[in-house]
Amino acid sequence: MHLLATIIGTLIPTAFAQGAQTQLSQGSGVSQMWSMICSVLPCSVAGTSGTGLIAYFAGRIVLFLNSLIGVVSVILVIYAGIKIISSHGNEEGVSQGKNILRYVAIGLLLYVLAFAIISFVSQFLQNALS
Repeated sequence: MHLLATIIGTLIPTAFAQGAQTQLSQGSGVSQMWSMICSVLPCSVAGTSGTGLIAYFAGRIVLFLNSLIGVVSVILVIYAGIKIISSHGNEEGVSQGKNILRYVAIGLLLYVLAFAIISFVSQFLQNALS
């Protein structure tokens, strides 16, 4: 995810610099928009080695969501276990607990696949930009 944040952080200043090189900054609405945004928000954050502010916050949000997914998954697994144990052999309670475990496993599998796809695409983009 840090790689994706770095890519996004380098794309914005690069696009702005290329617009300035091609004389688009004289009358371009896009260049004026980025100038206005960078005058209000810093276009880089201290300690992020040149990464843009948007990319920095996107990376922080992704880290928060990663933690949230992990915590929610653990809580749901514990809840499913308690549901199975407290059912005392009641078939309905056991099946509900198993369904919760099944859905948690499917959700985690989808999360891992999405993370792998995003990592692959960001690595591909980094190699294409290099």
